[in-house]
Amino acid sequence: MKILMISNHLGVQSGVQRYVQNLLLNLDLPRYQVDLFVGLCPPDQASCAPALEAAGVHIIAVPDNKKARIRALYQHLKTHKDYDIIHYHTASKIGAPVCGMMRVLCPHAKIIVHSHIVYPPMTLTWRAAHLVYQLFADYFLGCGVAAFLFTLLYRKDAGTAFTALAGVLCLGAPLAGTLISAMPMRLMQRSAAQIGAVIPGWKDIGLLGRVNVLQVTAQDLFPKGCITLRGIKPVRKEDIELAIIYSASMLADVNTPLKDIFLGMTGDNRKLLCKVENLETLDGLGYVGWINGERVMIGSRRLMDTYDIQLPSMEYERRHTVNQRRVIYLAVSGKLFSMFQVAYQSDPDTAAVLDSLRRAGLSLIVDCDDFNCDEALLQTAYNLPVGTVKVLSGKEHKALEPAVAWLPESEGSMLHLGSFASFVGGLEAAAGAAEGEHRSSMVLSASVLISCILAMIMALAGGLAGLPLPALALYQVAWAVLAMIFPLIQRY
Repeated sequence: MKILMISNHLGVQSGVQRYVQNLLLNLDLPRYQVDLFVGLCPPDQASCAPALEAAGVHIIAVPDNKKARIRALYQHLKTHKDYDIIHYHTASKIGAPVCGMMRVLCPHAKIIVHSHIVYPPMTLTWRAAHLVYQLFADYFLGCGVAAFLFTLLYRKDAGTAFTALAGVLCLGAPLAGTLISAMPMRLMQRSAAQIGAVIPGWKDIGLLGRVNVLQVTAQDLFPKGCITLRGIKPVRKEDIELAIIYSASMLADVNTPLKDIFLGMTGDNRKLLCKVENLETLDGLGYVGWINGERVMIGSRRLMDTYDIQLPSMEYERRHTVNQRRVIYLAVSGKLFSMFQVAYQSDPDTAAVLDSLRRAGLSLIVDCDDFNCDEALLQTAYNLPVGTVKVLSGKEHKALEPAVAWLPESEGSMLHLGSFASFVGGLEAAAGAAEGEHRSSMVLSASVLISCILAMIMALAGGLAGLPLPALALYQVAWAVLAMIFPLIQRY
C-alpha cells in the first residue's frame, strides 16, 4: 500500500509535524511505502528528517510557501498516480480546493483530511459534481463581473453597477446546492439503518451504486429451513443409520446448506460422527473422502458417473425429482450405499429481495456451495427470468477465486449484518442515493445555466438592478423545491 502524507515543514517545533513524526515512527512501515511531502526545515529549527529517514520514510522536501508547494504537489502527482491513501493536515498550507486536483490526478486514492482542530480525520467525498459546481461558480462570477462593467459603462453609476453584480450572484447561487448531497445521504442512511447497513460516504455510494452483478451463495438463497429431507432409500435397510452417520460426517465441516439436514438427523451430536480423512471438494459435483479406510462419496449423479458408480435409471430419478426435489447419492467403497431425497422451498424474505433486484436490473452469480443448486432450480423456486442468474461451474469458481480470496485487510464500502437482505438492502439504498443526487444535480445545473442567461439578459436590458428581493427569494425557492423532489420520491 502506498501512502502520501502531506504536512507543513520538517522543523521539530511544529506541533503538527511532531504528530506526523510520532505517527510515522509508530506505523508498521515495512508493510507500507510512505512518502512524506513537506516544506523544507526552517533555518532556526532542528530537522526531524534523520529520524524519519532512518525509519524508512521517503521525504519529498519542497520550498515552504503556498504557491511553490501546490506547484510541486501537482508535478509530483502527475507522475505518481498510484497512491492508495493521501493524508494531509489543514495546517499544511494546502486548502480544500486543491483536493479537487488530488482527486483528478489520483482518482483511486482515498483522501483524508486531518485537522489540528477537528478530530477524528474526515474522509473527503469529492466527486465530479463538485468540480462542475466550482466551474459554474467561476463562470457565474465572470458573468457578474461582465454585468458590473456593462452597467458601470452604460449607466455611469457605480452603485447600480454593484447592485447588478450582486443581483447576478444572488440569482445564480443555487439555494438547493447545500441540500442535494445531504438530503439523499440522510434518506439513504435512514433506509439502510432499518436493515442493519451503513454506507460511510459518497465515494462508497458511488462505488456501490454502479454494481450490476451480485455474487451470492446457495446459503444466501436457501437459508436454514428452506431445504428439508423428504426420504431416505438405503440399498440395505439395516444400513440406514450408518448412511446417516457417514453423510453427516462428510458434510459436518464443509460450507454447504445441506449440512444442517444431516447434522439434524444426528441430533447435532458430533460425538456420533466418524473421522473423515483427505476430504476433497469437487465444485458442482459433491465431496470425496475416506472413513475407516473406505472411500466415501456424497453428491450428485454427475459425481457418481465420474467414478463409475452404478445408479438407478434416469427415469427412476426423474420420478423423485419433481416439484423442486433433488436426489443426493451416497457411495461407499465404489458401490451405491444410499439415496436421500431433499426438497427446496423458497424463502419469502429472499423472494422479496430477489424481486427488487430483478426490478433494478441486477443479475446474480451463485457460487456452487450446493451441488444440487442449478439455474433451473433457482428459476423455478423464485420465478426468476431466464438469463438473470448464473451458477458457477467448477472451472469458473476457480477462475474467480483470486478476485474474491480472503485478505488480511482491505477497504470496506459498506457495513451490514451479514444477511442477504441486509447486504442487498444496503446496495439498493446506495444506488437510490446516487440516482437521487444525480437527478438533483441535473436540475441544479439547469437552474444555474438558466439563471446565468436570465441575469445577462436582464443586465443588458437594465432591469436587473431593480429586481425586488422577494422575487429573487421566490425564484430560488422554486428551483430548490424542484431539485428536492427527486431525492424525496427516490426509492432507497
